[in-house]
Amino acid sequence: MRSDVPFLDPDSLTTPFAHLPRPRTDGETVRIALFSDVHVAVDGEATPRKAFHRTGEFLERAVEDANGRDVDRLVLAGDLTKDGHPDEFALFEERVEGADAPLLAVPGNHDVPKENDDHETPPLSRFARRYAPGLPFRHRVGPVDLIGLNSAETPDGVLSGVHHGQVSTDQLDWLDRTLGRAETPLVVVHHNPLSLPQVADRAADWPWHVYRHADPTSFLRLLDDHDVPLLITGHQHVPSLRHENGLTQVIAPALASYPLSYLLVEIGVRGTDLTLVPVGMTGDLTESYENAAAGEAHHRAMLSYTDETLRSLPF
Repeated sequence: MRSDVPFLDPDSLTTPFAHLPRPRTDGETVRIALFSDVHVAVDGEATPRKAFHRTGEFLERAVEDANGRDVDRLVLAGDLTKDGHPDEFALFEERVEGADAPLLAVPGNHDVPKENDDHETPPLSRFARRYAPGLPFRHRVGPVDLIGLNSAETPDGVLSGVHHGQVSTDQLDWLDRTLGRAETPLVVVHHNPLSLPQVADRAADWPWHVYRHADPTSFLRLLDDHDVPLLITGHQHVPSLRHENGLTQVIAPALASYPLSYLLVEIGVRGTDLTLVPVGMTGDLTESYENAAAGEAHHRAMLSYTDETLRSLPF
């Protein structure tokens, strides 16, 4: 791995991530600021994986930047908080209070109650009331059908320190009915059903399999049956893009870890343009990169994959 930080000059404001022929609209352009893995912490120190000591600040910067881009919605692909503590949710709400656009979110595994919590994490029902029009949801943004799913609770509703997730059978039934009425669908969920391109052919015991959707077959088949063109996920903190059949899966960058960025998603007549928007300054990026580079092999590998992505842009 190179010792220099392989990132654009943050003063350039954006970097093209990808252009996709679909989804597209007949006229109106829909602009969405897609945040993921914010991990807002009240008291936290920097780790190789996450900049807990700056997460609230980075979220506030992202909101201010999105306000300047006249976005139609702020959408969060999960892990709003560090560990689901009520104080973390309160700080999250404080930092997004100045958003001009309405906010919609799906939960991440850090946002829901877990057996090993040492605090009382608010129930999923509260998350659905405050950050979404229920879960799952279909929300119309101009001509685009924004569809949000919950993959952060296992089917029995219990997590115990695990990272994997699953879209329940009830949600899949709902999704089948909903996609039948959706004209221009964009699906958002926290856990990715397709693995990272860099580890797609690894053995099953490769550590990254624990971050995936636990049983992706039915979910992917349903998306294929309805010709869904774009699925955006979070969770892995490694910005990436993978095509399979007619589906493009995009893993969004994390606000809490290198490259401290969000995705600007613009859907119009030419298709969909994805743009990487950094919220960290040069010093922030350097600190985040160096912390990851000094971590364990797991952290260094994920940093290497992120490095590979940034060097390959645009897809």
